[in-house]
Amino acid sequence: MAEVRRRQPPEVRRQMIVDAAVPLLHESGLRGITLRGIARAAGVSVGTVTYHFRSVADIVDVAVAQDVTAYYERLEERVRAESDPLGALDLLIEGVFTEETRRHWQLWFDSIGPAEEAREVRSGQRSRYARWNEMLRAMVTDGAAAGAFVAPDPDRTVTLLVALVDGLSLQRLRGEPALTTQQAREHFRAAAFELLGVPHPR
Repeated sequence: MAEVRRRQPPEVRRQMIVDAAVPLLHESGLRGITLRGIARAAGVSVGTVTYHFRSVADIVDVAVAQDVTAYYERLEERVRAESDPLGALDLLIEGVFTEETRRHWQLWFDSIGPAEEAREVRSGQRSRYARWNEMLRAMVTDGAAAGAFVAPDPDRTVTLLVALVDGLSLQRLRGEPALTTQQAREHFRAAAFELLGVPHPR
């Protein structure tokens, strides 16, 4: 295939490839994406793709990292900007259970496995998870300092909140029994209010 944008600098072509991979991942999932499909979507040759990336897994790793990081950075900004601890918790609940986060979880779930490609896809997960924990801890400690939450052991509280999000998110993927986005939000809200010592859900 002839290059559509052959005069673009290398870093721009590299980002074009990553940007093209994101919607393909959402449409087809990790196992439905190919080098040829990415090249076609980006308007470049397969050779250009392999010049910048060793494999589909390399592209997916960068694409997922950018997509997920951008989403949670926006969510973190909204949560941190909310001065009311209960308002921040509501924003968090609304933000972690959406169709977009369901797609993120599907990509992560698809990447689990013994293959080398799966290990490459998961390579950036640890740092993203650490940032997610930091955001939750800040929300919990700020809420406790304001008197809105009761959290004598913030680390334990954060661990339990993360486990709740993970469990409900995986349940949404499995669908047995079915769990809607709204139901996941309601379950998490009830459990979070109990964990944080909030007497009456709003």
